Amino acid sequence: MRIADTLLTETDRQKLDLFVFLREMPTSVREYAQERDLAYASALRLFKELRADVAVIAPTAGKKELDNLTAVTINDYRRYLYASSVVTQFTLSTVTNSASSMAEFAQLHKMSISTLRRRIAPYIEELERHNIWLNSSEYRLNVAEPVIQSVLYAIFKSSGINPRTLLTPAEHAAYTRINAFYAGSQYLVHGTVIDQDREIIIAIWLLRLRTALDHLNVPIAGHAEHNLLHLHKDLSTVKSSVQAAGIIPGTSSTLSHLVHELDYLICLAPYQVQYLSDSGSKLFLRTLNATLPKLPTQLRSHFQGRSELVGKIHRLYFRVLAIATYMRIFDSEPFIDGGFVSLTNYKPSTQALTECVNTLLTPEVTADLSTNQIQLLLGYLDKHVGLILMTGWRTTVYVSDEFTPVELDTMSNWLWGLVDIKPAATVDSADAGSSILLYQHKCDYIDQLIRSTGVTPLQWIPELSAAVNAGRLTKLLRIKHQSIFSL
Repeated sequence: MRIADTLLTETDRQKLDLFVFLREMPTSVREYAQERDLAYASALRLFKELRADVAVIAPTAGKKELDNLTAVTINDYRRYLYASSVVTQFTLSTVTNSASSMAEFAQLHKMSISTLRRRIAPYIEELERHNIWLNSSEYRLNVAEPVIQSVLYAIFKSSGINPRTLLTPAEHAAYTRINAFYAGSQYLVHGTVIDQDREIIIAIWLLRLRTALDHLNVPIAGHAEHNLLHLHKDLSTVKSSVQAAGIIPGTSSTLSHLVHELDYLICLAPYQVQYLSDSGSKLFLRTLNATLPKLPTQLRSHFQGRSELVGKIHRLYFRVLAIATYMRIFDSEPFIDGGFVSLTNYKPSTQALTECVNTLLTPEVTADLSTNQIQLLLGYLDKHVGLILMTGWRTTVYVSDEFTPVELDTMSNWLWGLVDIKPAATVDSADAGSSILLYQHKCDYIDQLIRSTGVTPLQWIPELSAAVNAGRLTKLLRIKHQSIFSL
């Protein structure tokens, strides 16, 4: 499970499923009930609730628009569900300080404490599964600050809520200068989606500065926070941006520590380390006294003439090294990378796969990790190396940078041997007409890609089950394209 999976209720997901079903295949609620094996009365109740939601989002919409659900887009409705989620509101209240306790939050939202605890229970359970604990009496998470910001990143990233809208003018001025600093960094690669990720991280960090002195004074046994790795040695621009805005009290050393946390989250967190440039990757390895592992002799023939596969193996090693470092420092699993989620019917291990996994599990990776943590990394590597070694594809499906490794795992698992999954940046106009582009959120980059290449777009809805999404993709492949799915 991802942390984002705990934000919506089962009813929310059913309403979103119904919305997508009716928008993509204009049909009837009765057919939806038959397709999903639901009682017609239950499906009709869902439709009435869905129509009421659409009326709230688009209050000026006419009856026909409401009945046909054309007043809003799929993304409009997703954002509405996330924004109105109790878990989202609960988490945001800890950032905006709109409530100081669970009791106050429950009162503001006109619910009992017991109802609130029941609604946030899946969220709390998912946090605890990753060794992150909620101190309900003090209304905060009992973990190191970078872990808290990782939780917030997962929620903002999934919900589509822009944390910049919560910044004050002074915080926004600091945000602009800090963002410009990282946009010009030689250690990072840049792109529309990648830069948007960094913008989320910077905005969250600035929001958390409001209570920085409180969380810095919280002793957290076992966490080596003050030995936190950071890539950029000269962070004076970031520091002066905060000082000029006058948005944090405290000493210079306090601010230096907080700035190091931001640099860690932008450059070396498990979900960001894959966006280091060549020079950034080399500096990362030197910082950890590590070197790129050499592929076993038996595998060199497999990779001969396929430099892109070697690059993927190296990027995977960076990610594994970052995950191991994260677990050593914080004693917590980086849940934002869903690669730890178990998948059924996964491709069985092969000798080549085993050799490659063993090569990547270097002493620098496993040092000071527990047996359970090493087992997690073994499972993670087994799946992701297995994806890299896949062969025999017949149809190309391009995917945007928004997809987590587990979502790529899931697609490959469902469509094993029948699709060639490639990043959107590699769309080839020569075969784009017979290919599909999967994306999660519409943006200028995706729009431009669709217009310039003619690739067929399909929005992957992460809130819906893998089976539903894979079914939608398979149906498109079968109907729109001459592929094996047509047989």
